[in-house]
Amino acid sequence: VALPRAHALVYVEPGSEAVRVELDHDAEPTRLLASPGGTRLLAFSRWPICTAETDEKIELVDDCPLQALEYGHALDLVSGTQAYATADVPGFMNAIAFAPDDEIAVAYLDYESSDELPPVDGVADLSEVVFLDLEDGSAQRLSVGFSPNNILFSQEGDKVVVLSRSKATVIGLEDFATLVTYDLTLDADAVVDPV
Repeated sequence: VALPRAHALVYVEPGSEAVRVELDHDAEPTRLLASPGGTRLLAFSRWPICTAETDEKIELVDDCPLQALEYGHALDLVSGTQAYATADVPGFMNAIAFAPDDEIAVAYLDYESSDELPPVDGVADLSEVVFLDLEDGSAQRLSVGFSPNNILFSQEGDKVVVLSRSKATVIGLEDFATLVTYDLTLDADAVVDPV
């Protein structure tokens, strides 16, 4: 359960007291996703960072001037009451696709998943996806074409096809190597919506 006012995540089991799940950086969970197998919880989280120059008046993040306040982002992997890993996932990625074996996931930006898109801070690569090993939290970024928005896993679970507005890319899940790339358009202004 995410508690927005307390900036906390708690594990609740019937007949027991709630246990707070400690996230890295004392992060605030902003969105939760359960893996299809129900064994893991993925918590999109953020924490405040004050970028103002050192000042005696700034003791807490709450004292930071608004224009100097930024946020760090991550994806915390939780099992039961423990956050066992933190994956480096950009804050603007708001969607996850899970492999059939529940061991690999792909994070990406889905423009159609909500009315309000997450903020994109600084320089962002909108052509990449992040492959996550859900066992250890390791992350591998790959560029797969502009605005990837459809992730399809093979039935065997050894390959994934990523459809973007410019390419169709086949990636092997053993080592995340690109096996096939098919350009859907060479015109940067053309909008292709593959299905």
